[in-house]
Amino acid sequence: DDETCAYYSYASTVSFAGTAGATYYIFWDPYWNGVDIFDFEISLAPVILPPPNDPFCTPTAIVVDAPPITDDNTGATAEAWEPSGSCHFGGDLAQTTLWYSFVAPSSGKAKISTDFTGGTLTDTQLALFSWDEVEPCTGPTLLELGCDDDGGTGLLSIINAIDLVVGNTYYIQLD
Repeated sequence: DDETCAYYSYASTVSFAGTAGATYYIFWDPYWNGVDIFDFEISLAPVILPPPNDPFCTPTAIVVDAPPITDDNTGATAEAWEPSGSCHFGGDLAQTTLWYSFVAPSSGKAKISTDFTGGTLTDTQLALFSWDEVEPCTGPTLLELGCDDDGGTGLLSIINAIDLVVGNTYYIQLD
């Protein structure tokens, strides 16, 4: 890389995602100074893996009316086909989503909230989806049933879902 270095700094930087156990070769070209002696540094950055419920097809199953769950979205991403809830501010795309699933209870109602005592989130967007296929993960055919951005205290979110089909599985996108 000599395209991004500062004007006449003679410094270059290259970053890439390597593969464990692979051999990499460094090519150095003394184009600018004709010197055969040089210094360089190699540093390794930790790989941050996404959480298991980052992809839609591996949601964390939760139970309606159970205590709040603790999770971590470090390393979370959005899948290329992943929808953004209709309430996302300014049409923003989903960015660091986690997925959860639940089975509709006998009441056909569920409150989905990031606004509760002891919570650590500060700004959330929630979307509730159903799947219009018999087998999920065969294609992106999610149907949005609800979405909330900042309907709770401050910037937190709440969806009050009603008329859920008892026994059906529903999907929550937390961004």
